[in-house]
Amino acid sequence: MTKETRYHLSRRNVLAGLGTIGVASAGAGLGTTAFFNDTESVEASFEAGRLDLVVEYFTAFDQGRAGTGSDQGVVNGTQEAEYTYTLADVKPGDSGVVALCPRVVTNDAWLWIGNNDGLVDYENGQNEPEGDVDSTGGGSIGTANTGAGFGELSEAIEVTVSYAESVSRSGDTVACETTRELNNPEGYTLANLAKDFTGGFLLDGDQDEPSPDDDPTPYPGSENETIQQGPCLCIEWVLPTTVGNEIQSDGVEFTFSLAAEQARHNDAPVTPFVDAFVGAGGSIQAAVDAASPGDVIGVAAETFTEQVTVSVADLTLIGRGGATINGNGGSAPVTIAADGVRLDGFEITNPGGLIGIAVDPGVNGVTICNNRIFDIGPTGSLGVTGIVFGTEATGGHDDVVVFNNIIETLRQEDDGSFATVNGILFNTGNSPGAITNVSIRSNVFRDFESTTAPLGIVVQQDTDGVTIADNEFRDLLADNSLGAGSFDTFAQGLNVANSANTDFLVSGNVFGADILSNDGFYPEAVKIEPNVDVSGIQITGNDLLTAFGLTNAASGTVNAETNYWNDPAGPNATTGQLNDGTVDSRPTAASVSLGLVDSDPFLSSSVQ
Repeated sequence: MTKETRYHLSRRNVLAGLGTIGVASAGAGLGTTAFFNDTESVEASFEAGRLDLVVEYFTAFDQGRAGTGSDQGVVNGTQEAEYTYTLADVKPGDSGVVALCPRVVTNDAWLWIGNNDGLVDYENGQNEPEGDVDSTGGGSIGTANTGAGFGELSEAIEVTVSYAESVSRSGDTVACETTRELNNPEGYTLANLAKDFTGGFLLDGDQDEPSPDDDPTPYPGSENETIQQGPCLCIEWVLPTTVGNEIQSDGVEFTFSLAAEQARHNDAPVTPFVDAFVGAGGSIQAAVDAASPGDVIGVAAETFTEQVTVSVADLTLIGRGGATINGNGGSAPVTIAADGVRLDGFEITNPGGLIGIAVDPGVNGVTICNNRIFDIGPTGSLGVTGIVFGTEATGGHDDVVVFNNIIETLRQEDDGSFATVNGILFNTGNSPGAITNVSIRSNVFRDFESTTAPLGIVVQQDTDGVTIADNEFRDLLADNSLGAGSFDTFAQGLNVANSANTDFLVSGNVFGADILSNDGFYPEAVKIEPNVDVSGIQITGNDLLTAFGLTNAASGTVNAETNYWNDPAGPNATTGQLNDGTVDSRPTAASVSLGLVDSDPFLSSSVQ
């Protein structure tokens, strides 16, 4: 799911109220709210514009032995409406659904759902079991909505978002019929949904097939308030049974709104959930310079040849499908120089340039998602890099999310300076820095070529709470014949070259057999360099299909249990590394485990 119902989920109570919260377009707007908290009710009102927007809602919950329930109703422009449902003692295993069936009476419309007020997690104090596993603190036990920003519940609640041809209710069950799922990656959470609603998501009016991003289908008009023409939107939530004590007493509040805009004579709709919009002939940098902290900037599906520096805190840049920033061989097309920035939905390219996206030293709270970073380099020197965190004067980074990006067609030719290609580089520079609370998930690294070394992810900074999960590393090629280069080649999906690691998890990734090094060392899925403290590293549940699945050059034993090593019988632990450009690129069918590696038990089949 990419691109105001207020959700407020509480460990103790869940309250969902539907109501309106403000008109956000030239047409008519409807806000729907759902609170999972202790509030008793939510007022609702509607302001009619040129369109009549009506929403029928369906809700249900299942708390096992604690009970089930459901409800439905209509919010429209002729009356005030309020709706609540309260659930006591929400616990792991509980689930529910909120389904919205919009009807735009008489006229086709562009229909947006967006998030104006963001998401806030509340800690609400901590009892003893939670305090034992969660040291964040914040808030007071017995007082709702306290400790803002310290709760973890939004990251624990998993959601699935889909279109449905119709929604039905029978007893305490709400069923979404003939569904078409949106992009719901594994582990998609309420926190992810809130971020994806930032800047507005244009609902597709096509019942059956997804419309291309550059040619959306308007939401069809209904003959009257009771006839459903377009698809409904279903949001199903569950608190997994694997969630532990860290969410006890926590709460989360999330708001979203629906807004309609006439489609007739309006072929290029602009999301109403932005503070500024950059169209053809405009300047993204000018919009950034004029923005205030917390603003959302939308960018049209045009090509902008410029270098954009984002120095405004908490700014969100949303690109419509095809919105391209071209660095044209110069400095990074995008430099993030302020905390809390979100870069979402762009094509980033810099042919002949060194970097795609640069995050300045010490910048925190960055989200880079749903982008395509491509056609970077070659430069002949230094390391061509898709996304770089830190520079030669580095600082650490906290609270970083790099999610659902494609990084591809990076090129480098060596001029004698030992130049490489890096998908993502956490650069230590001249002084060490630490990266904390970092998530690199569901990205694709592919089609890298270097005369010396293509590397998917390079971690030079110390880690504390870093997850690299569900990524794909494919078609990384090191070959002297690609250009001027005479160094011994090596190719690696993940390179760890720091000192200290705490809670560093590598899980669910696919390191392909097409990671190749043709003129030097055997290629490696994961390489841990000497002097790395491996005690805090766990490598599990991956496809290690590269010739060498894991090379541990450090002195400690790395935990690499339950991985697939390209062979049901497990890894080859007898072959050593060679530096010989004449040898075959794969010594055995089974991937090699080299160094002190605890690989048993192993998987007998692929994780794919």
